[in-house]
Amino acid sequence: QAIDSTGVRTPSQIITINRNGTPGQVTIYEQDQSPVGTPGGTSEPGTVPLTPGTSVGLEPVTLYGFRVRHINFIATTSVVNAASTAVTKNDSSFRVRAGLANPNCVSFESINFANFYLRHRNFQVYIEQRGVTPFDQDATFCPKTGLTGQNTSFESVNFANYYLRVRAKENNFYLDRFDNSAAMRQQMTFGVRPGYAS
Repeated sequence: QAIDSTGVRTPSQIITINRNGTPGQVTIYEQDQSPVGTPGGTSEPGTVPLTPGTSVGLEPVTLYGFRVRHINFIATTSVVNAASTAVTKNDSSFRVRAGLANPNCVSFESINFANFYLRHRNFQVYIEQRGVTPFDQDATFCPKTGLTGQNTSFESVNFANYYLRVRAKENNFYLDRFDNSAAMRQQMTFGVRPGYAS
């Protein structure tokens, strides 16, 4: 399994994203079209499909063992594991929904605050109650093959080439323009894990 000179894995290892025929349902597949986590797939253990209704956690590839979570309605990151408190587990778990502005993309509803979604506002990410335009656009993200060549990156539906990102030296979560740097490829790529709360 070769890695090219830029550090990106070769196409045989790249994850592609396809609709599985059900409106609004997005599933991650390996290049051989086997669903991840099943025989024939090669993704790391614990990766789950972005199926509407599923509880997921987003693990930055730059911060293994951390999850995106909300604290005081601000999206941030912290260590989350099986030993974490129930509040922390709930804060780091999100229900996948068909994208509010595009059913071929996804939105992330808070597990512990019904009808509150991850959304960007002034390019920082919060959880906020669903409201008027442009809320649906701000809360919709299109999964892409991870910018590192594996896992998943999430592009804003209303800002082309802007992706969810955990900035270096900061815990908070942002929507930033991709500048094609190796560092940003890492900071904009996430493992989609099973949520700790459902």
